[in-house]
Amino acid sequence: MDVGVSHGNRRVLVVEDEALIASLIEATLGDAGCSVVGPIATVASAIETIERELVDLAVLDIRLNDMHAYAIADELAARGIPFVFVSGFARKDMPPSYRHCAHIAKPFEPEAIVVALERALPHR
Repeated sequence: MDVGVSHGNRRVLVVEDEALIASLIEATLGDAGCSVVGPIATVASAIETIERELVDLAVLDIRLNDMHAYAIADELAARGIPFVFVSGFARKDMPPSYRHCAHIAKPFEPEAIVVALERALPHR
């Protein structure tokens, strides 16, 4: 499954505060043909980016510098932008209203990001 080729050049927002993980996600998405927006490391910067940039999909770490990324998820959902949480948090540790969201547990295989984003896309 290739998010970039099979669905055009998707712009994927990457919200991750750990540089090594952000680099891994960025490289994986680039290899899949996606354009990466970010990586962004704070909640405020991510929301500003969503407001001013075209974003087709997003990858969100739940915990960013001692803050939770749920406000980012809410903003994406309000705009109809699919997203995937990539986090060390287990689903049971997430608020109930977010447990249905696409989720990949850290540590992860890089290809899992591409597969999860493919699944998050609305099928036409």
